[in-house]
Amino acid sequence: MKIFFKLISILIITIFLIIGYLSVFGVETKKFNSQIKNKIKNINNDLDIELKDVTLKLNPFKLQIKAKTIGPKLINRNKFLNLENIKTQISLKSILNDEFSVENLEISTQSVEIDNLISFVRSIKQIPELFVIEKIFKIKGYLIADVKLEFDNDGNIKDNFTARGFIKDTKLKLSKENQIDKINFVFNLKKDELIFEDIDFSYNKLSFKSKKISSVKSKDGFIISGNINNDTIELNQKNIELFTKKLFPDSNVKELKFISNNNFTIKIDENLKLKDTYIESKINIQNLKIFKDLKFEKFFPLFKNEINLVDNEINFEYKNDSYLLKGNGNIIVQKESDYISYSIEKNNKRISFDNLIEIKKNPFLIEFLNYQKKEDQKATINFNGYVNNKNQIILNSLLFKEKENQIKIKNLKLNNGFKIMDLDQIDLDYYDKNEQKNLIKIIKRNN
Repeated sequence: MKIFFKLISILIITIFLIIGYLSVFGVETKKFNSQIKNKIKNINNDLDIELKDVTLKLNPFKLQIKAKTIGPKLINRNKFLNLENIKTQISLKSILNDEFSVENLEISTQSVEIDNLISFVRSIKQIPELFVIEKIFKIKGYLIADVKLEFDNDGNIKDNFTARGFIKDTKLKLSKENQIDKINFVFNLKKDELIFEDIDFSYNKLSFKSKKISSVKSKDGFIISGNINNDTIELNQKNIELFTKKLFPDSNVKELKFISNNNFTIKIDENLKLKDTYIESKINIQNLKIFKDLKFEKFFPLFKNEINLVDNEINFEYKNDSYLLKGNGNIIVQKESDYISYSIEKNNKRISFDNLIEIKKNPFLIEFLNYQKKEDQKATINFNGYVNNKNQIILNSLLFKEKENQIKIKNLKLNNGFKIMDLDQIDLDYYDKNEQKNLIKIIKRNN
């Protein structure tokens, strides 16, 4: 009896030792290589794989065998993709029944070329987001990724596939003039969605960051959204044109130093054509210089064809070639700094504005009224209006205040040289109504 219990004890200990060994160290075999190859073939008939020995480890709690092979080589239409490893789980029940039932595949790559990996993933599943990336952009660089696939009872891939990895020091060529490099980010791919996180990159040698950018499949295309921000950037003439050419083609910006935080949404149809663009930005203009011959001398006698914005806070919204810009801060158009608050809106080729200027120590004059502000006096100017399709400035109203002096002007039309073309009404505290009417006639006749 003692011998029997002793044998039973030895058997139990042996079984636990075997289970422990199989769970920790496992065994190597080539028995399952052909089955794994067939499974890869079931995913896509163009795929083939070179396998070394497969290590099998027991998972006694889930009644599974963990299979892992190191250093396999995936072959896709005569292209090789070196992998770090392939892992899968095989149910003990299927092995005991002499069947091979793979529930999932986990594929980890080595550092591989991006275009090769995109081709590999698309050969498994035609993912629209990757098709867009492959067709539009020229990507050079490397990444490391983990791809997870699950199979149904018929051996087909389920829609809950995922791919996660990171990209480092990658280059993206948009055109001859525009290039994004030093790209680093984490990506996460699943059905109908591609997400980039913790992004930093250099656009034409300017550094930017982003917490998240995503591409989501919609009914009729794709929706790309995210945010991009930057610390202090000082632009040269070439880079200034990249930022201002489309939005402000005639601005003639010479210097720009700024900090920004930008959110955007872009809609692309199934034919990869741009449908909608929306941008929302908060911008801190530390320094902006615009050189332009605006004939401001008629109002600002010390003006030298330069507008300089300093420490301006700006909110900017852009949607499909229309925009709304609101801001305030310091402005220098003469010797001393003044204060400005502005709202500029472009809609259907018409630009409207509503502005306030607070003139401190600088001179100000209104030639056609023979009026000049004292340099030591503070004055404010409120004016609103629009620029029509003939590039004429229409001031719906203008209110000038300097202590007791006040001037109101309505419906003043100026050409692009600030010459008066028409004027409806002037209210002056020190003129009676008849004198004001005569003044309007004189102004119209002289201009």
